[in-house]
Amino acid sequence: MQADVDQNSIVYFGGEYVPLREARVGILTHALHYGTGVFEGIRGYWNEEEQQLFLVRPVEHFERWKQNCGILRIDVPESAEQLSEITAELARRNGFRTDIYV
Repeated sequence: MQADVDQNSIVYFGGEYVPLREARVGILTHALHYGTGVFEGIRGYWNEEEQQLFLVRPVEHFERWKQNCGILRIDVPESAEQLSEITAELARRNGFRTDIYV
């Protein structure tokens, strides 16, 4: 684990919002052993004047991500819209007041 990562940051794990320090994966997790994963980055831009963080097209990002997960037969039960809401909620709970890339 990187030393500069805030262990109190809120993450979405196991269907719940939890502090990063509580999120754990099992030693037999496929992604841990074989590097199985799908990457799709989402940008967010902080608008100081409006005091708001704007995520850039999260639904479209998650639609692509879910499609690519399907290629690897990784089941993601949440819809792209639900994943977008989870991402927005994480941004709120973590109080981001800067540009982000997640």
